[in-house]
Amino acid sequence: MPRQRMIKPEFLSSETMGRLSFPARLAYVGSWMLADDEGKCRGALPYLQGQIFPFEETRIDMAKIRDRLAEAERWFVYQVGGMSYIWLPRFWAHQTINRPYRSSIPDPPQEAIVAASERVQEWHARWIAWRKMQEWEVRKGEERRGIRNAECVVRNEAEGESEESWNGENNGLAHSVNDSVSHSRSNTKSKTKSKSDSALARGRPKPKRNTGMRNAECGAEAPVQGDLLEAAGELTAAGATTWDLALAKLRGTMDRESFATWLMPLRCLRLDGARGEVVLGVPSEFCRHWIERDYGTAIRETLSEITAAGAEGRAWEVEYRIVGD
Repeated sequence: MPRQRMIKPEFLSSETMGRLSFPARLAYVGSWMLADDEGKCRGALPYLQGQIFPFEETRIDMAKIRDRLAEAERWFVYQVGGMSYIWLPRFWAHQTINRPYRSSIPDPPQEAIVAASERVQEWHARWIAWRKMQEWEVRKGEERRGIRNAECVVRNEAEGESEESWNGENNGLAHSVNDSVSHSRSNTKSKTKSKSDSALARGRPKPKRNTGMRNAECGAEAPVQGDLLEAAGELTAAGATTWDLALAKLRGTMDRESFATWLMPLRCLRLDGARGEVVLGVPSEFCRHWIERDYGTAIRETLSEITAAGAEGRAWEVEYRIVGD
């Protein structure tokens, strides 16, 4: 089923694409829409002509177009089980996929990739890393929701937290989390009584506690803090909050595609703001090298700006660990 895809303005002024015929350029764009969320599609010529050129009265030479796009390394044509398929080597660099679906089309055989040009092999390595990061987005979202749920449990224990700290969640999780944890049970009870008396004095009815509603807002099955820390290694709620704030600042300094591809899928395994140490999980050695080379300095500088270690003039130490599936 064809899908909506994005076409950048640079496509129109690309000299490489300009050397292709108009039907070849149209076929290339059409293949983006036919491709699944991993950049693969069926490669049967009648199928491609019927989908991309349904109203052409004269027959389009799809074999010639296929060979030309393969020569230009825009299509990688391969066969598995007697069926023809197409892989788009540059698909991942130009398309942002939200909530991707797993592909039902087989990957290009490894022997075919080895026999291809060095450029195709490089694009294939990047595509493998990108695809693994796409799979991480779902897992990382679940982990973050787990952290939020654990913070909600802490808030519910702190019955008398102020409305400012509760609403401060929108301006940053660090303020609300530190506020919640700092309240003791004894101070909580006294503040709850004081707020209730103040409400009665103003003529308003005493508010009823509804921890069930808060639990529903934060997730029906909120894990306890011990389970959360065990699942996330040594990462604490405060550390997760610091990393979220760092990601928010980094998002404003780089383009959306680079952020979504390289930084958003990073998994924070441990973060100590006082000592200036962070351990980040990456899916492969290729990703570790790329992130450390291009974004390592920005990550350290951003963490220094928002933590006590940076205020004391200590440089942040960033460790990258390969984390498997």
